[in-house]
Amino acid sequence: ASVLLNRSLTRRDGLRFAEAADDARQAAISFELQGQRVTAVRSWLVVLDCLLDAGRQVELADAAAQLRRLVAELAAYTSWTSTAEQELADEHAGRAVRILIDGRGSMPNRRRAAREHLDYAIELDRDNAWFLIERAFVELAQGAQPEADRSLVLALARTDDPVLSDGITALRTSLRTGTPLDARSAPAAR
Repeated sequence: ASVLLNRSLTRRDGLRFAEAADDARQAAISFELQGQRVTAVRSWLVVLDCLLDAGRQVELADAAAQLRRLVAELAAYTSWTSTAEQELADEHAGRAVRILIDGRGSMPNRRRAAREHLDYAIELDRDNAWFLIERAFVELAQGAQPEADRSLVLALARTDDPVLSDGITALRTSLRTGTPLDARSAPAAR
């Protein structure tokens, strides 16, 4: 995506506005799919600038609509505040991690306690896919792969983030095939 945006800027500087607009549009879409929304907004601004200079006014409305949608999503994201239940859920998820990593007692007891805290976190904040992913890792540590896969399926249903969805899908595939995940092929690394 960065290469496309840079090529777009080079083409714009060379007065090749139509090509620059197409490259910037592809970069904007790619940045958004990667979860890089601020950079996607910058790319859509380049698209608008190039479309104006290329005389492609017909396409301006669509590009402007994409930009408005993305800016509205960013505004909603930055104005979000957690509820008391969500904060309590986050505390329980944090306790689960601390118990699992630094807790006292036998590992089976620590895994059980971590699982209980994660179950409570999930009960408090049913929309949070991350708590389900964390529970899946605890279930894997307990040797309960079918339960871990069910937790990942639930997590997949609770996220609209395409990068997170790709990561969950890759993890599920890795678990089914017994193939370790390669960090270089992870969705966020692309």
